[in-house]
Amino acid sequence: MSVKKNAFLNVVKQICSILFPLITYPYISRILGSSSYGIYSFADSIVSYAVLVADLGVTTYAVREGAKIRDNQNAINDFASEVFSINVVSTLIGYALLVIVTLASARIMADKNVVFIRSLIILLTTVGMDWINNIYEDFKYITIRYIAFQTISLVLMFIFVRSSKSLYAYTLITVIATGGGNLLNIIYIRKYVQVRLKFSRLKQHIKPILILFANNVAVTIYVNSDITMLGFYSSNNAVGVYSLASKIYNLAKLMINAVVMVMVPRLSYVVNQKEKYEKYVFSTAKYLIYICLPIVCGVAILSKQILYIVGGNEYLTGSMSLSILSFAIIGAVGGSFFSNCVLLEHKKEKFILISTSTSAILNVGINIFMIPKFGINGAAITTLIAECVDCVLEAIYSREFISISKLISKDYIYCFIGSISVLVICCLIKSIIGAPIMCVLVSGLLSAVVYVYFISKDKDIRRELLAFIDR
Repeated sequence: MSVKKNAFLNVVKQICSILFPLITYPYISRILGSSSYGIYSFADSIVSYAVLVADLGVTTYAVREGAKIRDNQNAINDFASEVFSINVVSTLIGYALLVIVTLASARIMADKNVVFIRSLIILLTTVGMDWINNIYEDFKYITIRYIAFQTISLVLMFIFVRSSKSLYAYTLITVIATGGGNLLNIIYIRKYVQVRLKFSRLKQHIKPILILFANNVAVTIYVNSDITMLGFYSSNNAVGVYSLASKIYNLAKLMINAVVMVMVPRLSYVVNQKEKYEKYVFSTAKYLIYICLPIVCGVAILSKQILYIVGGNEYLTGSMSLSILSFAIIGAVGGSFFSNCVLLEHKKEKFILISTSTSAILNVGINIFMIPKFGINGAAITTLIAECVDCVLEAIYSREFISISKLISKDYIYCFIGSISVLVICCLIKSIIGAPIMCVLVSGLLSAVVYVYFISKDKDIRRELLAFIDR
């Protein structure tokens, strides 16, 4: 399947990953309330560390290395079996550590049932081996499966989550939505590989996997430490408010990063073909810039209206946090581009580790001072700083492999003008229309029309937008 079709399917998946939460968040946030939602968010942040240990960097490593040998059946069978065996061991370690931490902390023990239910995602992720489907770029199956299980979970949510006492039901349904489809993989991936437990020849995989794991630890710390630390320093209500703002921020990142993720296996496949590799890399960068800037402007200005639509009055205190986080999207997407499309492809995980570790240490250190003093806004500021520092450091390391100057084109003047227009339009509409839903709809439609008009002024940009990546 062509890159264009894969990109389209992945964009469809990411759009659905935004549409489904946009349907469920307004319902869940009101039914559960900020306190119960805060309990779930705190438990999820704790489980995320166990998920991290269980994954161990296997997913990223498997996609990168597996894509190179996917045409050799014997080699890919052995590779998949060896990587899966490592993943089984890491999963057992992840569960063991989760149990120990839960028993040792009274704060976590208070939410132990939610932690246990949410931890089922660890098992489902391991047995699902979805990295096999990514290696073979089977985004059609991934997308259809995702939509099917999200739809099932949506129906279950409206049936079984009816009050603030439905926290356990909601937690289980989120597991089904995220990992339920992995059960199908147990049978489906047999069309590609035959996997068995194989504990020989594992040494060759351990070092690169551990480097990626260390990087993932750093990423998880600076992504989740704000919610985890809020859980210890603030109330469940504050955690719930910030978590909703953070989820909206993450949804925006997911949509923008759709093409980045779909490009990883293809870039691994052509990394030694310099001309084709550079073509894909610079096309991806342009896509990100075109999409990222207007979204940042829109979310920053309409943060209060967006939070009202998604969560209601109870979450409006998070509007400033969401505005701050919207600017962090630029750093986050830039960092994702440099790490996944450049450094990982050239096996420079150590540079990613240095960047993310620096950002993680900075984030935790500043959070210690910012959260007690500024609460959720302090957490948002530290996330912004961490994302930007990570992006800048990875850009510096990427200069060895791509020309950073080529990423800064005079053609982007139309993108900047269009983004400023989005900013102005959103400000004007917000001052005229008081109803949040109508304000967001009108602002979004007018901004989209004006923005497309500006970026289409340049013929080269218009041609690139219409033909993003050749077959």
